[in-house]
Amino acid sequence: MKLVAMITLLSVTLLNFKTTWAFDPIETVPYVNLEEYMGSWFEIARYENRFEKKCQAVKVNYQLKNSYILVLNECITKNSPSKIIKLEGIAFVNDPQTNAKLKVSFTPIFKYLGLFAGDYWIMELDPDYQYALIGSPDLKYLWIISRTPTLSGNIIERLADIAENNGFNRDKIIMNPIWN
Repeated sequence: MKLVAMITLLSVTLLNFKTTWAFDPIETVPYVNLEEYMGSWFEIARYENRFEKKCQAVKVNYQLKNSYILVLNECITKNSPSKIIKLEGIAFVNDPQTNAKLKVSFTPIFKYLGLFAGDYWIMELDPDYQYALIGSPDLKYLWIISRTPTLSGNIIERLADIAENNGFNRDKIIMNPIWN
């Protein structure tokens, strides 16, 4: 029984740390000051994904802790705008030289072990930390986030261009309703 458990754990761990060598790596910013990055962000646009299907708008708050970043997501649901789903996750810096590559997990219990964590790479960041473009190297996930509920069309277009230049399909980017 212990052998089965060890093999299962090893398999899950190896799947979690799948390599992205089959993909051309996306470009990230040269450096992120994590203290400046912390705080509240509004999701302006994203790729559709399974964990946000019920959401019409998402707000996220990052809090720097000793060895990790606490991630607090708030989702306003599509069917009941007065209902807010809250989800807590953990992020770990995966590249301490730049702080631009993180692993994020929302899986209960396992998140503290870094298991079932997704890639969160900061591809573009406003010099004043007012907006950012986030993607995953497998090109499955993409977000445009802002400190404010709205972002100018010119900035959104520029970020979509950067995403497209890194291999993302701009036609798959969906805009979120504006926060009120």
